[in-house]
Amino acid sequence: MRVNEGLLTLHILASAVWIGAAFALQVIAARVRPSTPDAIGGAFLIPEGRRIVALANEPGHDPAELRDRTRRRFLVARVDLLILVLAVADMVFRPGS
Repeated sequence: MRVNEGLLTLHILASAVWIGAAFALQVIAARVRPSTPDAIGGAFLIPEGRRIVALANEPGHDPAELRDRTRRRFLVARVDLLILVLAVADMVFRPGS
C-alpha cells in the first residue's frame, strides 16, 4: 500500500465516522424530543449549544425560547449533515468525469 492509498483510506474512514456520528445524533434527537417535555434537547452543538445550556440554567427562563433555539440548532445540524452527504456522494460518483 502506497502512502497516498493509506491517506485516502484514512480520509474515507474519517468521513464515514463523521457522517455516522452526525446521523446518530439526529436519530437520537428525533427519538428523545417526543418523549421529553418542551425545552430539552438530545444533543447540543458548539457554540449555540452552550448558549442554549446557559439559557436553560437561568432561573425563570422562557421554555418556548429554549425550545425554538434548540429546534433551530438541530435544523442547522441537519443542513450541515445534508451538505456533508452531498459532498461524499460527489466524491463517490464523480459527476462529469
